[in-house]
Amino acid sequence: MREPAAPCPKCHCVESLVVRHLADLGHIDGAPRFVNVREIALVDHPAPIPNLTPPVISVGRLSATVCRACGFTELYTRGAEMIPVDGDRVVLLESQPAPAPYR
Repeated sequence: MREPAAPCPKCHCVESLVVRHLADLGHIDGAPRFVNVREIALVDHPAPIPNLTPPVISVGRLSATVCRACGFTELYTRGAEMIPVDGDRVVLLESQPAPAPYR
């Protein structure tokens, strides 16, 4: 399936791939295995309800756009508004509006 693509910001190629779900391969005994494959998320945080299974909730699912020519990859986060800010693992940065030009 082809969709319109913006040119690559590095090499200006017009062919790119959208990888909608990035997978975490998982490891058993230090060796990569195709078991326990799950979609990569930015943050795992404790479940809001005690004894919930699973005990953590993953938020901020990643997807990627990849240039077919040079491999430049951009990551995008789905559900960023659901990522909890705890001040430790996740810190909120807020930019200040630029001052008005002096006249």
